[in-house]
Amino acid sequence: MYFLGESGSGKTEASKIILRYIAEVTNVSNQAEIKRISNILIQTNVILETFGNSRTNRNDNSSRFGKYMDLHFDYKFDPIGGKIQHYLLEKSRVIKQQIGERNFHSFYQLIYGENNLQEYGLNLKAEDYYYINQGNCCKVLKIDDKHDYQQVKQAFKIVGFTQDEISIIWKIIAAILHLVNFCLFDFLNISFFLFIQG
Repeated sequence: MYFLGESGSGKTEASKIILRYIAEVTNVSNQAEIKRISNILIQTNVILETFGNSRTNRNDNSSRFGKYMDLHFDYKFDPIGGKIQHYLLEKSRVIKQQIGERNFHSFYQLIYGENNLQEYGLNLKAEDYYYINQGNCCKVLKIDDKHDYQQVKQAFKIVGFTQDEISIIWKIIAAILHLVNFCLFDFLNISFFLFIQG
């Protein structure tokens, strides 16, 4: 089954509906295990959307990557597992967004969702981080970054990530936010210093 269409046409939502449908109509005797597997696949989608979706001028939850989901079935056509491959991630979005657009959801979820930002060394407002302020829309009314952050933290646990792995992932997101602010600050200091000395 292929889902094709332009941005905002509902491809991601359609795939979630299909996964839920498969979980509901399969073997009743093995329903709990089938629901567990389907839930893992659905929660994997939550994680992929956090790190691969962003707000564009056409869609508040636009996938900026392609994915291929391969479901595995047993001889009774009950799902027994799956594999998701992603490709074509729009990496340039990390460093540049158009006016009205946002970077990947993960950056805003961390800033607006985490209660202990000091753990990640984040003490500025979202608007002060260059990698997420270029589109002039750090906050979007239709997106609840705090709620979505809690949802993705739960999804990590359901899929099987350890607390240490989850923490490392968010620390990497924080490091990316710091990186350009630190480099720009350093660059300005060095330029100023060289100018004074020269």
